[in-house]
Amino acid sequence: MYKHIFFDLDETLWDYYANASAVLQRLYIEFDLVAVGVENADVFTQAFYRGNNLAWHKFDIGEFSKETLRLNRFALVFAEMNLPATAVPDGLEGAFVSLCPREGRLIEGTIELLEYLKPKYTLHIITNGFNGTQALKMESAGIDQYFATLTTSESNGSRKPMPEIYEYALASAGAAASQSMMVGDKIENDVLAAERVGIHGVYYNPHSHPHTEKLRFEIKDLLELKEVL
Repeated sequence: MYKHIFFDLDETLWDYYANASAVLQRLYIEFDLVAVGVENADVFTQAFYRGNNLAWHKFDIGEFSKETLRLNRFALVFAEMNLPATAVPDGLEGAFVSLCPREGRLIEGTIELLEYLKPKYTLHIITNGFNGTQALKMESAGIDQYFATLTTSESNGSRKPMPEIYEYALASAGAAASQSMMVGDKIENDVLAAERVGIHGVYYNPHSHPHTEKLRFEIKDLLELKEVL
């Protein structure tokens, strides 16, 4: 039935939190953030996730452009620690953007799953990230070889959960929605949005987050996808 399987990237295959945390711990030391009032590396890391989520929310609703996001992300992070934007060291954003995509930690089971799927299906990525960043993540983690196409929000001007990004991805892949599956860790962006255009969605929910949606498929471990197929 299925010929094409589409995956989200961050926190579905590429371990965003592990990779970002490693880089943030390093940057805390390299930029001597204690000198500008950041209590410790753990406080900095947790503030980053809150501020970064806010920055991406502003991007998703069109309030931030790519450039604005990168100019303001760490100002939002520092605001989470009650520190002024003027305390953000020069070069911090650039260092994070350069280093983070080069980290290669993957969600457990990723390589085993891709090795299983590759001979049987054509695999693709759909992500709300930026072209160069997401491609570098895949290359650094050694998974770029498994995928036929990479669709990013930057590549077509639309973002998950908009239907346009899924339609673009299907067209790029030469895939029929009725023969396609989408796997991701966000119910709205990855599962319900895919279902709206006729793609069967699989919710990857490793932490058993509660929800009230009636979903076609839900898995806690990536390797459970074998049973779904």
